[in-house]
Amino acid sequence: MNLLREFLSHHAISSCLVAFSGGADSLCLLLELLRCQKMQALRIEVAHVDHGWREESTKEAAFLAAWAESLSLPFHQKKLALQGVKGNLEEISRRERYHFFSQICQERGLQGVMVAHHQGDLAETTLKRFLEGAPCLKLSGMQPVSKQYGISVWRPFLSLSRNEIDTL
Repeated sequence: MNLLREFLSHHAISSCLVAFSGGADSLCLLLELLRCQKMQALRIEVAHVDHGWREESTKEAAFLAAWAESLSLPFHQKKLALQGVKGNLEEISRRERYHFFSQICQERGLQGVMVAHHQGDLAETTLKRFLEGAPCLKLSGMQPVSKQYGISVWRPFLSLSRNEIDTL
């Protein structure tokens, strides 16, 4: 938790949207942010994007919404409609997600979006770019702080392995 508190302090973050998939990584990030909120002023809102790739995703989204409400956290959700869409669905989905996050941040006056990417995600992104034939200068992966789709994107867990996140 010291890592997250230091990250928040270093970047002067007092409000954020948490990209919440419902997976272990984003759950850990949200819970750690809630702990930080007890020690410092921090406005947290939650966003979930249902890609609709799995049959049970609609029920999961409803469960996440109810859980966030039980914590009195504002919850925003969007279901993507990608049936019949041609092209790189992963890239199209990413654009849709970040456009959604950007819209919420602007409407709600939030500084940016917090995502739970970690070392494994960083390695995966670098490998993916390599296999796609990216030039060497484009092989670098995600950064802890970046600007994408017009909003600040924070990745405080980028220096951690999945196992380290599991032990937080």
